[in-house]
Amino acid sequence: MKLHTAIIGKLGGIAAAVARFPATLVMLATAAGVISVAIEKSTDPGVRILALIFAAFCFLIAQTLTERFAKTNLTKIIFYIIAALSAGLYYFIVRNGEGIDTVTGVNSASLIFALAIAFIWIPSIKGGADFNAVFMSVFKAVFTSAFYSAVIWGGIALIIAAVDLLLVRLNGNIYSHTAVFILVVWAPMLMLSLVPVFGRGADAEKVKKASDCPKFLEIALSYILIPLAVVYTLVLLLYIIKTIAGGGWDDNLLEGLMISYCISVLLIYILSSRLGNRFALLFRRSFPLLLAAVALFQLVSTSVTVFTDGIVHERYYVLLFGVYSVLCGILLFALPVTKNGVVALFAVCFAIVSVLPAAGAFPVSASSQRAILRDTLAASGMLDGNTLIPRDDISDRDKSRIYDSVIYLTRIDRTDKLGFLPGDFDAYADFERTFGFMPGFYPGETSYRWYTIDMSQPLEIGGYDYIKSVNLHMPGNYIEEMRELKLTVKDMTASLSLGDLITVPLDEIFDELLLSESGDGKGIISAERMTFDFENESAAIRVIITDASISRSPDENINANLYVLYSAAG
Repeated sequence: MKLHTAIIGKLGGIAAAVARFPATLVMLATAAGVISVAIEKSTDPGVRILALIFAAFCFLIAQTLTERFAKTNLTKIIFYIIAALSAGLYYFIVRNGEGIDTVTGVNSASLIFALAIAFIWIPSIKGGADFNAVFMSVFKAVFTSAFYSAVIWGGIALIIAAVDLLLVRLNGNIYSHTAVFILVVWAPMLMLSLVPVFGRGADAEKVKKASDCPKFLEIALSYILIPLAVVYTLVLLLYIIKTIAGGGWDDNLLEGLMISYCISVLLIYILSSRLGNRFALLFRRSFPLLLAAVALFQLVSTSVTVFTDGIVHERYYVLLFGVYSVLCGILLFALPVTKNGVVALFAVCFAIVSVLPAAGAFPVSASSQRAILRDTLAASGMLDGNTLIPRDDISDRDKSRIYDSVIYLTRIDRTDKLGFLPGDFDAYADFERTFGFMPGFYPGETSYRWYTIDMSQPLEIGGYDYIKSVNLHMPGNYIEEMRELKLTVKDMTASLSLGDLITVPLDEIFDELLLSESGDGKGIISAERMTFDFENESAAIRVIITDASISRSPDENINANLYVLYSAAG
């Protein structure tokens, strides 16, 4: 009876969510339909999916604003008109793209993130609902929806598999279509059904039930997550002290961890903001300043790197999030927990800043990389006014800077303002001809080369009985049996054996070709230089390296793909 009541309650909640967010449902259902059509036709739905998801969030925000502020139907209509115009403007901006490129993907993720945070923050604006209560209700709704959706998907998949196996053969795409419906339509609507109305007309009992911290979550926060955060923070602080003492301000080891650390600490802080136990109180009093200290260190460290290597959009977001974390740490320390909504306010503002035409991630990154490129070319004597002078006799460091900047600007489609480049410049096909070099070694502590065989000429394979494709990874310790052939790798040595007839030392090949001073370090080299023959009276082996990448110091690493031709005498 309890199960029946629970099921009826959930279905009733979803029906109420459909009535509450009809426009969002229409956008999600349309997105699911577009994805399903793309699955059947094996096409890429591209920016249409992003546009529909963005529109769904716009209408979600419109409804949330309506519940918080709308006193008349006219106000509600205005909110929805603004949402529709915003969705239409977004589609107009991205519709000419053939796919989701780096710029479109990152900017869209930033905007959708801003809308998602705004959905949580809006009910608490101007003394509305408690932000911490809204956050807890959304947090619980997300995980509850994920759990139920995973169970439903698993059950449906088992039923489909049983029908396919026992009754009638089904189209294999049915699994994908089912997953799309559950992920794109069912799960979001189930989540929304679990978030109560926090504006006028709110049901106090539903709000309390939705925002109460479950006992298991309270225990997990107080006795597991908070202690782990304390220990992890101590490790980071010790690392910071060690780095400062060693003068290594440009050490970016922490850069990849900072965002996840700050998000985790902020999440734990907000979730524990309504707990009254000793662990939660001590955490809330001390951790905002510790968060600010860790973020400030990384902000300074990343800034040092920016002065030498410039900004790319990934580093832009590290800097932006560093500033955000420092501000949040200071404000959370100074303000009472009832003002935690400032975390969401700043998140929305910073996400919007990151997509602005002048101050956004890609305009700033493009401007920085153009400056780095021009300065490096000028310092290397390769730029006379607006005329590029190809040269190969410059330092490896300058080669790397030039190459990295050009490739990055190409990747984000921002080479149009480089007047010294030809109009039809293709960075991947024309780089060496245009700049006079192709870096094979990269400067710094690690020496790196990569090679690809020139496939414009046919390969000589006559005189051999068999051919095998071999993948080689060093260091490693493994033996791969390939019928007659055996590949043996032990640390940085490798050999290829044809039974007991002949053994080829592969590591010596790489030492001779790729690690010697005679190597030219170019990306594409002739098949003749990538071909090695070994033979005796019993057998013959020819090794053709199709591509290889090698690094030396501080870590040795070789990855290569080979063709092995072989035959035995008699």
